[in-house]
Formats: sequence, C-alpha cells, structure tokens
Amino acid sequence: MTTIHSLNLMLTKPLLHSNTMLPLDGLDWSTSMATISLSVTLLVISASKTYLQQVKARAEESANRIKEKITLLDENTVQTYEGGCEFLLAWYNSIKDGTD
Repeated sequence: MTTIHSLNLMLTKPLLHSNTMLPLDGLDWSTSMATISLSVTLLVISASKTYLQQVKARAEESANRIKEKITLLDENTVQTYEGGCEFLLAWYNSIKDGTD
C-alpha cells in the first residue's frame, strides 16, 4: 500500500506523461496518474470516515450528557427524561408569558 510519504515524493516530481518512469530517491518507479489519483482518493476517504466516526461519537456523548441533565430537572421522586422535558416546557412558558 502506498504511504503518505511515498505519495508526497511522487507528487513533488513533475509528471511529463502518464506512464513516465520517475527516479525517486534512486529508485525507478513506474506510476500513472490514475494510480496516484486512486491512492490519494483512498487516503481522503479513509480520513473522512475516521473524522465522521469521531464526530458521531462526540455527538452521541454530548446528547447523552444533555439527556442526563434534563432528567435531573424532573421534580418527581422517580426522575425521567420526559419529566425533565415537561419541566423545561413549563419553565419556558413561564418566562415567555412573564409569570416567572
């Protein structure tokens, strides 16, 4: 598999023709633009997938923390998320109507 370092070496050399032999650090590599393009595309897709997984994990953690905090707002002895939502709705309506 092509590494980022080898891709950097390939991209810094001028390509005169799609099947030009390029001496890279004393080696002759036969590369084509399609191979380079595919390798870069695969690296970008992999990085994108990793980034999206990280964002999803952070979003899930954040949503769980917010739900826990809303649950704590429930004034009943057995606290539930729905009870916390009812409390927040009543609180919002009291502020909106000026009855706070």
